[in-house]
Order: sequence, then C-alpha cells, then structure tokens
Amino acid sequence: MRGLRELVVLGALALGGLLALASLGDYGGENSGTALDGNAALNGCYTQSGGSQLNSYWFDGASRCSNQIWNSLTGSVSYGCSYQLSQGQLTLNFDDGSTQSFGVTAADNGINLDSTLYEYTGANCS
Repeated sequence: MRGLRELVVLGALALGGLLALASLGDYGGENSGTALDGNAALNGCYTQSGGSQLNSYWFDGASRCSNQIWNSLTGSVSYGCSYQLSQGQLTLNFDDGSTQSFGVTAADNGINLDSTLYEYTGANCS
C-alpha cells in the first residue's frame, strides 16, 4: 500500500511540474493588459513579425537578454544586453552602451512592448 501511495504522489508532482513548464511565457487572457514587474516575469523568446523582418527579444528570467533582427535583405543580426523590468517599465542596456526603454504589459499570447505585440515563441529564439 505504501508503494502505491508514493507512486500516486510522484505522479501528481510530475504532472504539476509539466503543467508549470507548459505555462512558461503564457500569461493567459485573465492577465492581459497587466503591467509586468520583476525580471523573472520575462523568460524566453518573444517575436514580432511583419513583412520581410522578424524582431525577437530573448530574456533569461534573471538579467541577460538579446535582440535578434532578421530580414530578407541583410540576414540576421544579434545584440547582447542586460535588462531591468520594474512596474511595467523595461530598460535594455545593450553591450555597446546604448539603452532602450519600453512600457510592458501582458498579452494573451506574449507581451506588448509599447503597445506592439511580441508573441511568445518558446524558451529560445531560433
């Protein structure tokens, strides 16, 4: 009987872990429009596409980020950065010394950076 109980507990823990992993980066409709706070709120790759260009931001959930831009004419360019997210305000400090700031809110399938939708596309940008 003890073995069966341990198996049920382990199964429940494994299912809970899988559900938690599946929800990373998915803010759901109930949080849409909510200002995000804290670096951990951004984790993974968020991509805005339009026309012949893709613009992606990757966040590690702690402090490092990158911005990848791809277009059909020039190919792919990537810029390393660190980031700080506080009360809906995102500041990117690029490795070249430049900075960029955005207002950030949750969206049904990603984030809005200054009202532009960036869809969550996974843990890493490909």
